[in-house]
Amino acid sequence: MASRRVLIATGAHSAGLAKRLAGLHVPLDTERGYHLMLPHEAGRLPFAVTSFERRFIMTPLAGGLRLAGTVEFAGLERPPNHERAWQLLRLSQGLFEKDLNAQGATPWMGFRPSLPDSLPVIDQACAGRVLLAFGHQHLGLTQAAVTAELVGALAAGKPAPAAFRADRFQPGAA
Repeated sequence: MASRRVLIATGAHSAGLAKRLAGLHVPLDTERGYHLMLPHEAGRLPFAVTSFERRFIMTPLAGGLRLAGTVEFAGLERPPNHERAWQLLRLSQGLFEKDLNAQGATPWMGFRPSLPDSLPVIDQACAGRVLLAFGHQHLGLTQAAVTAELVGALAAGKPAPAAFRADRFQPGAA
């Protein structure tokens, strides 16, 4: 099946597709975020609490208490290092009169597409046949509506905002 236009919006997998489809080199790296979900701690906190000193956050959710706040740059191929998620439980020790219940806890790791300047790529290539929308780091869902508006403008033939152009990383780019 042939298409006149394609949108690359595949998060951490976008750099490889941009290279293959449009010949673009974008320095996208994979920031791998970890959390530990504690299913038996759903009622422990009434709202999210951040420990500045220990550098992590505890967020109450319907399915339990999520401990988060650790990331690593390790690409797409390396297996998850779930020890990073379990470290969050150790960071929580001593913050409560009674330590958190880790029974049934589940570690999680997710890919966050990150660029050196912390801005996404929202651009086009190949005479507008390839549209690009990736690299939002931790803010993909938050920035989805604005990104969709910008991609719509690109599809309508408007130029990409200079701050989001894919070629901004090339030598001599201003």
